[in-house]
Amino acid sequence: MSANLKDPAGSILEAEATATAGQPSATPPPYPEFSRRLSDRRLLDSSTREDIDRMTNIALGQFTGGISPASLAMAYLDWMVHLGSSPGKQFQLGAKAMRKAMRLGSYALTSALTGSAEPCIQPLHGDHRFAHPGWQRFPYNVIYQGFLLNQQWWHNATTDVRGISKHSQAALSFTARQILDMTAPCNVPFLNPEIAEATINERGANLARGASNYREDFKRSLRNEPPAGVEAFRVGENLAITPGKVIYRNHLIGLIQYSPSTDCVQREAVLMQSAWMMKYYILDLSPHNSLVRYLVEHGHTVYMISWLNIVNEPGHPHRSYQLGVCHEGDRCIDPETWKAQTPTTQGSWWPAWQQWLEAHSSGNEAPPVMGAPDKGYAPLCDSPGTYVLMK
Repeated sequence: MSANLKDPAGSILEAEATATAGQPSATPPPYPEFSRRLSDRRLLDSSTREDIDRMTNIALGQFTGGISPASLAMAYLDWMVHLGSSPGKQFQLGAKAMRKAMRLGSYALTSALTGSAEPCIQPLHGDHRFAHPGWQRFPYNVIYQGFLLNQQWWHNATTDVRGISKHSQAALSFTARQILDMTAPCNVPFLNPEIAEATINERGANLARGASNYREDFKRSLRNEPPAGVEAFRVGENLAITPGKVIYRNHLIGLIQYSPSTDCVQREAVLMQSAWMMKYYILDLSPHNSLVRYLVEHGHTVYMISWLNIVNEPGHPHRSYQLGVCHEGDRCIDPETWKAQTPTTQGSWWPAWQQWLEAHSSGNEAPPVMGAPDKGYAPLCDSPGTYVLMK
């Protein structure tokens, strides 16, 4: 006791320790197993966390159509900040909005009183959304003229803003166009004279068909089924039916060798490879428009790469191509100059390529065997193989 009196600090520490020791222990957690799992650092390892983030980003991308909300938000902020610090641009946009409103008001009044008026603005070249004669009648003419003026104003608002980055301007301008196109009056049934006319003539049957088609498309989307009508095109039955064998397969490709249809073939074979995101049968469609069949019938041995997961056949109307020759030592020219100075030939490019192949081949020989059985590459199955049939 005397020691505690001589050392007040020690007595205080001793008293606090005694009081703490005398208190009851802390209340245990209500769910000890859950608390233990939360404290376990192995609960979410790095691989699991990455999988969760990846799945979240995939779902977000599907919901937004591949547009990054973060990137779009930064582009919007970039545009807002620089537009807010550009009073001259703001004045220009305000003046444009006032002039457009006055022009549209005058046009609407004249059109309502006389039944016709000179348009305020013409659609852009290639924009045929308002080509139907019904758009020239009041009030539909005022509706589509107002939309075009609004579209032009937003183009001015999202371009030529001082200080904004090119990426932000391109992203924002593109997004604004998509939103405007989505909300265009031609896409709103009660604002579209064509739909209104069809609804009156068919007594609403067109709307019923549209609702039925939407229900069918929505149901197929939920079931992960292809669009209606795709079942009429079956690979191996009426698509990709040129005879051949799959002579090699790995985890990425199936290699198809097509059966010869001539007694002799060119010594040099042709290996065809489509873009990896496309099915190979874009080059082997129906017999009348198959490049593969065309080459095989002209004495070429054709191989095709079929990956795991612009038709221009001869005789097809409205087709043309440009063909130039580049010799060793020639100077390179830019694409615009090449396109301007290279003559255009009407028809398909297939015969020209086949003739080039024949001219640069070293002669004919007997067709090779299918695959290379002596080297371990025996035919595996008939073409088109199995990869192309995967969904």
